[in-house]
Amino acid sequence: CVCNAGYFGASCARTTLAQQSRVTARRALLSSLSELLIAEYPQQETVTSWIGMLTSIVQVNDELSNESGQELVTVLQTIMAAAQTGAVPTEVVQGLSSSIGSIPTYLKPSQATSAAAYQAYFENVMRTVLQQYCELLASDLTVQQQVLAIEPTFRVVTSSFYVRDGTSISAPLLPIEQ
Repeated sequence: CVCNAGYFGASCARTTLAQQSRVTARRALLSSLSELLIAEYPQQETVTSWIGMLTSIVQVNDELSNESGQELVTVLQTIMAAAQTGAVPTEVVQGLSSSIGSIPTYLKPSQATSAAAYQAYFENVMRTVLQQYCELLASDLTVQQQVLAIEPTFRVVTSSFYVRDGTSISAPLLPIEQ
């Protein structure tokens, strides 16, 4: 729905002040998690808890500002890098898909001035994050295992299969994947 001026949220029941308060709280939670990522050693249990915390923080994505979206991308990339080194199983890593789906579509760089520039920036950020996510998923797959993640802003299908030596494989790319 489209809210009247000065009202926000899924039910349009929040005032500007209430919305600003929630946006500020989400940003503070993301910042705290970001600091925690630096302070803790990335073991499987730790990364699992980070994923759970992040999922909770971003579950209401209309409370994320552009700045929070930027922080979300940084936190996601940090968690994925830690998961890669901490040998976190695919089943746990899959928990990141909803957080990736929460990256605001209005994410924009500070210098862009046009809608096309905003869209290009968002697509580039999503491409980078999704590539890292898919590589992380694929790193722990067993032969013939498949991972499927469907979110409002993306769809990921990652499969693992046995290939004989000397065989080459190619997959068609969508325009955003190129």
